[in-house]
Amino acid sequence: MALLISLFAALATGGAVIAGQYLGKNQLEESREAVNQLVWFSGLFSILIMVIIYLIKPIILNGLFGPITEEVRREANTYLMITALSIPFLALYNAGAAIFSTIGNAKLPMKIMLMYN
Repeated sequence: MALLISLFAALATGGAVIAGQYLGKNQLEESREAVNQLVWFSGLFSILIMVIIYLIKPIILNGLFGPITEEVRREANTYLMITALSIPFLALYNAGAAIFSTIGNAKLPMKIMLMYN
């Protein structure tokens, strides 16, 4: 998960930099297009990662834990399912936070994260 968090943060930062460059040049349409692409790519890419995690869930659990009791496997399975479900929301939050920071509204993502936590 730490790797995915870093990946989506880097993706969001890169997309926000591109949008910010367009914004700085007063190319509003290009800036909107960059933001639109960032949000769509982040959303679709994160959904793809979530689906892959769901598909290889047994491989992940067996690789991490090996032979474990059924109760532990069930709880690990539940935890992995919930964590994987949060991936698209995390990616979209990172994209949104980077975009809002680029346009000078860093307070909104901070307030959202405070409520979330």
